[in-house]
Amino acid sequence: GVGAVFAAGTTVGTRELWVGNPARKIRDLTEEQVEKLSYQADEYVKLSKKFVGVMELGGNVSDEKLLESLSIMGVVEPGDPIAIDASPTGENPDGDEGGVTRR
Repeated sequence: GVGAVFAAGTTVGTRELWVGNPARKIRDLTEEQVEKLSYQADEYVKLSKKFVGVMELGGNVSDEKLLESLSIMGVVEPGDPIAIDASPTGENPDGDEGGVTRR
């Protein structure tokens, strides 16, 4: 399990579920659970590849990459007219906190 803390020398067998601090074995995983975990891991990797290169050095993101990421996340639809406040402080003349605004 996430956050399990194992003592030095602990041996964990294949398809075992361990949890806690100190970690203890709860049970063996079923074949269905192993397949589901494998599927979820594969999907997570696929999703992560969509975001490779989104953040550039210093956290600066080009408008094009920002719009692509927002579209992938479902925040905006491709072609939606939006305004991006790119001020370094996140402040703009309207007094809000900046960010992405649909127009």
